[in-house]
Amino acid sequence: NMICFAYPMYRSFKALETKEEDDDTQWLTYWVIFAYFNMLEYFVDFILSYFSYYFFVKLFFFLWLAHGNGSVKVYKAVIRPIFLKIEGPLDKAVAGMPNTKTLEKAAETVTSAVGNAAHNETNPKNE
Repeated sequence: NMICFAYPMYRSFKALETKEEDDDTQWLTYWVIFAYFNMLEYFVDFILSYFSYYFFVKLFFFLWLAHGNGSVKVYKAVIRPIFLKIEGPLDKAVAGMPNTKTLEKAAETVTSAVGNAAHNETNPKNE
């Protein structure tokens, strides 16, 4: 996984610093495929682990994605058609999710409650 993260992260950073948009598209599609692949892998990892060469195949697949237009080819041939079929339901699901401010407020509430509980635990009231 390190190779699948480190080099693409570096190239993504470099792409963001250029004025060209083609390299941005290449690396954005790489990360979309990477996320999609990892999501699928989460559910079938127990099966894939039985194939002794699986990790080598995965490594070469991601190296191929990272060089040239492999990621754009896979996106257009596989990911895009799937996404277009489920785009409507996904849009509805995302629209029903709490917005960022709600999540931040919930995180602050939990953090405050944990902090108060820790403070009360270390400073018990005298009765």
